[in-house]
This record gives sequence, C-alpha cells and structure tokens, in this order.
Amino acid sequence: GVCIKLMTEVSKEAVIVTHVRDRYSMKNGRKTGKNEKVKHYLKDNSDFLYIYEELDQSNSGIIYYYSKDVATDPNYKNSSLHNWKQPTFGWPIVNSLIRKQKWPLPYRSTIVIPIIPLNSNNQNVANLKGFLCLDSKKTNGFNKDADIEILRGLSDEICPLIDRINELSMQK
Repeated sequence: GVCIKLMTEVSKEAVIVTHVRDRYSMKNGRKTGKNEKVKHYLKDNSDFLYIYEELDQSNSGIIYYYSKDVATDPNYKNSSLHNWKQPTFGWPIVNSLIRKQKWPLPYRSTIVIPIIPLNSNNQNVANLKGFLCLDSKKTNGFNKDADIEILRGLSDEICPLIDRINELSMQK
C-alpha cells in the first residue's frame, strides 16, 4: 500500500490525515480523510514521531523510518492499535510470538519518508509537510536502500504540489 499523509500543523500534537491512497488499499477498506475511523496524532505513531524528532534535532543525515516487521517490534506504535489488547505474559519472547500471530493491521513491513524538500538547507521540522508511506503485507517486503531513495525523490516532487494546493486554498 502507498499513501500520502499530511499534517494539520507542525507540532507533536499534530493530527495526521491520509489524503491519498493507492487503489488496492482503497478497495480493501483503508480509508482517507474524514472517512478514517481513528484520529491519528503524530505523538501516537512511532514512525511519524521518530521522523519529526530527528528533523527537530536538525539531523543532517537521511531521515526515514523503516521496519522489516512491525508486528514483532515492541516499540512500534500506531494510533490504529489503541483498541487492540496487546498480549502481555511477562516473557518478551512469548509476547513477541503472540503479537506476531495476532497482529491486527493489514501490513507487516513499512517505510515512511518525510515529505520535505531534498535541498539540505530545508531539512528541518519547519518544512515538514507530511509523510509518504509504503506498506507491505510481507515481512521484509522491501529493497530498503533502493526504495528509500526512490521515495525520497518522489517526496521532493510532491512538496511543490502541496505548497500550490495550500496557496490555492488560501485564496478562497
């Protein structure tokens, strides 16, 4: 699945709204905009929060979030998991195995790229517009290095489009 998620403001309290999804995801019940069942806050999603905090620290490296298996990552948080009762049996290995088996989300691996200009002078949280997300049903579903570079290029191309849409909406 592929989607573009935009922020309502630039802060840890920001709401993240899915504006575009691929056709496959739409056909399989994944929602966009006001049709989303859950309100997604940046602070409740480990992938978005990680990117935000790295940009906030003016990290000069390539910033992205990647997980080859979110179901077995005990630190992975997603606001869609709020109503899910995660297994807790005291033993981390048992919890991990049960979490993997009972995983409720339709994807196992993910790459998230900040939608931000690639120009090194603009790699900061103030220029963060949203997130370009790629998910797979498969564990280890990506060629990490190649996919990140392709998504970073797409992100850079999306930036001026978002700016233009925002500009036009301000004129109304």
